[in-house]
Order: sequence, then structure tokens, then C-alpha cells
Amino acid sequence: MTAIGRCWFSPIRLFLSWTFGVSLWVVANPKGYGQPLLPTGISSTSGAPVNAVYTTDKLTVIQSGPLNARTIINWGTWGSSTTGFDIGSGNSVEFVQPGTHSAILNRDITGNPSQILGAIQANGEVYLINTAGITIGNGAVINAFSFGASTFDVNDNDFLNGFPSGHVLLTQTAPGVSLSVNGSSITASNQGGHVVLVSNNIRIGTSTLTGTYVGLAAANGSVDINLVGTTPIVQGLYGDTHITIGQPGGEVHIVNSDVTASNGLSIGGQIDIATGIAKIEHSNLAANGTLAGGNINIFANSSPSTNQGKSVLINGGSQLSVASSSGQGGTIAIFSQNQYLSAASTQWDALGGSSTLDGEIFIEQANVRLKPIVNGAYTPAPIIFQP
Repeated sequence: MTAIGRCWFSPIRLFLSWTFGVSLWVVANPKGYGQPLLPTGISSTSGAPVNAVYTTDKLTVIQSGPLNARTIINWGTWGSSTTGFDIGSGNSVEFVQPGTHSAILNRDITGNPSQILGAIQANGEVYLINTAGITIGNGAVINAFSFGASTFDVNDNDFLNGFPSGHVLLTQTAPGVSLSVNGSSITASNQGGHVVLVSNNIRIGTSTLTGTYVGLAAANGSVDINLVGTTPIVQGLYGDTHITIGQPGGEVHIVNSDVTASNGLSIGGQIDIATGIAKIEHSNLAANGTLAGGNINIFANSSPSTNQGKSVLINGGSQLSVASSSGQGGTIAIFSQNQYLSAASTQWDALGGSSTLDGEIFIEQANVRLKPIVNGAYTPAPIIFQP
């Protein structure tokens, strides 16, 4: 049964109780008015009960319920500049949850972008939605079993019921919104945890993203995340991605950053990028594993007039690797609606423990005459598809 509540803060503290018995204990933010340094202004909650306690520079959110408890917290009021989900530099938010698959969705409803400049710590799954934009800025450190941030919204009942269809459908509510990660670290568990970022446009600069699964989607309209299946294989002309977008998407730009996927059992994880334009510069994408390599899938479905006319542009000494030192190499799969370009300094590695265990690199270019790929160092040589 879903329980929903609404609260108004007093200067010291207040106890809120609402229908169906869900309760929340709030100790008022001692910082008071001014720039929000911690999330403030809970307007409603639904699902499993939570307790929120503030100290000088930390908010602790304690979730109750079963191991699969799920809670939605709506933060702030529309137009407010002093409430919402923001974390200032030097401040932190800790989520204490019943289990690793307990989930808390934080939705900022102020109409102003969220800024995360401090720390988030969680032993379960934590998600942030703000349809006005999200900045995870310099010095931010996020550690959770799983973490997701999105400027697209999700249906409350679907979330609270654990997505019984096996699919997460995220829907755009405002076009042209961005999500940026700059000078930050986002780490999910290497034993099944995920990092998922969804927006119209995503920029990742001088940052590290780590998890068993890392998914990036820059879309227009909607994004579908398939929760079913944990052992991806290459099917058809491009990889078996867990994230799909419909109409041509925006742009994912990764620069001076490291994106790593591993399951912690010496087996590579999976990295999915679904976008209109993919630009990877001076960055490393790795799904390596001692026993088996993982998967990297890049799906770019726009026909850009800029970006050198390329849907996928990889340059500046970047490296894509799904190698295995003793087992089967993994797969790298790229689908580019327009031309694909890899600079000569780009390194590609899908090698296995022996020549008979090498993985595969798949590249498909659509709507252009395919030219021989002479730039970049591929091991082994790529399998080229021309529709």
C-alpha cells in the first residue's frame, strides 16, 4: 500500500504522521536560510517510512522496512531557491537502508537544477531525479551499491512496485536539459551495482564512473532500461544493450575521464552508451576481467551536421578495452547512424588469454559509403558491417 505525506518545517523539529501509518522524523536544518547546503524541504514521501536527521554538515536518512524497501521523497516546492536536493561542498548525505537492493528515489521538484558538490554514501540503491537539470560538480564523491541520476521522470507506482515489467521507462518532461559530472567520483558496487545517468545531454569531465554496469543515455522523448538479463551477448549488428532510445538523441561527451565496469569476480562488466552523438576524448572505457572480458556498446542514432559529420567520434588518445589475461576476451560494438571516426592514437583491446580466446570488435556505419578503417590500433581487427 502506498502512503503519501506532506510536511511543513518548524524552526526546531516536527513529527509528521500521515495516512496509512507512514512516518518521518525531521530535525530541522540548523543552517537555516540561505544557500542550500543539504537537501531541505520535504514536501511528501511515499512507500517505506524514512527518518531524516540533520547535524551541522550531514543529513542521515534512515529507511525502514524489508530488504527490498522502496521509498520516494519529493524535495522542495516549485520556485523555491532555498529548498530542494542540493549538497554543498564539505557536506554529506548518508542513506542507511535495510539491504543492498533497498531503493530511495529523491525527486527535486523546485524547478531549479540540483547541485551535488559534497558526498553521498549509501549501502543500497539511491536515485536522484530533477527535470530542471543536475550538476555533480568538482569534489563530489558518491558511493552506493547503485546510483542513478536523471533529468527524465519515472512513474511513482512503477518505482514503488519494483518495475514488475522488468523495464524502467523514463520520460522527458522538458527538452534541452543537461546532466553534467565534472571533477567527481561515482562508485557503485562491483558485485552487481550500477551507475546510470539519463538526460537530453550528458557531459562527463575529469571524473571516474565505476560499477558492474554503467549506462549513459542522452535521449529525446523516452528511455527504456531493460532490467532482465545479466550476461549480455552480441546480437545482430550491434551489442545487446540494456538501454535503448527511440528518436534521435542528444549528446554524450566524455573527456579526460575513466569509465570502468567489473563484477568483482575477475569478469568484466558492461558499459552502454545510447545517444544521438557520442564524443569520447582523452578517456578510458574499460570492462576488463582476468577470467573473461565484458562488453562495451555505443549506439548513436543521429545524423549530425556538426561534430565533423560523425555520430561517433573517438579521439585524443582514448582507450576502449574488454580484454582478459587468461580467459575469453569481451566484445566492443558500435553502431553509428552517420560516419564513425577513431583517431590514430585510439587503442582498442578485446584480446583473450590466447589467440583462440580473443573477443570481437563490431562496427556498423549507416547511410554513408564505408571507407577502410586505417586509424586506431585494433586488437583483434574489427568486423565491419555495412547496411
